[in-house]
Amino acid sequence: MSMVLLARFAGADVRKLKIVTFGGSAESVTNLLGSHIDVMASSVDAMVPHQKSGAMRIIAIATAERIPAIPNVQTFREQGYDIVMGNWTAIMGPKALTPAQVAWWENLLERTFNHPLWKGMLDADALEADFRKSQATREAVARDYESERRMLTELGMVQVAR
Repeated sequence: MSMVLLARFAGADVRKLKIVTFGGSAESVTNLLGSHIDVMASSVDAMVPHQKSGAMRIIAIATAERIPAIPNVQTFREQGYDIVMGNWTAIMGPKALTPAQVAWWENLLERTFNHPLWKGMLDADALEADFRKSQATREAVARDYESERRMLTELGMVQVAR
């Protein structure tokens, strides 16, 4: 989606983009390093080792702030493009969880998130730290869903119900 936004900001016809999807970041990296594709978008942790080795150049990151693991790589915003996209993971439970059960899990996950070992793992993998409780997560998922639905519709990858 970040590539679609960048193309839109650059004035390109996003329907003319040739978008190839792979099974994961490793396959994308392999295709980029093998010169089978020109650019890729991926989580930063998949690209940092290749950036540091000189095999790949990270052009921009879609985070709000620069990442300590690659401090010389500018954000899209620093380059004049208002693009900030997260790469989040959500933990889901059954719909019938009681408020007490939700609170118990939120407490456990928040304690885990704040643990120094977890923070160290995030730093080592060049990942951003952003903990949200269930209500804030539901709101973020709804916003992301709507934003991506609009972009995929614009690309002609989603059929609009009539």
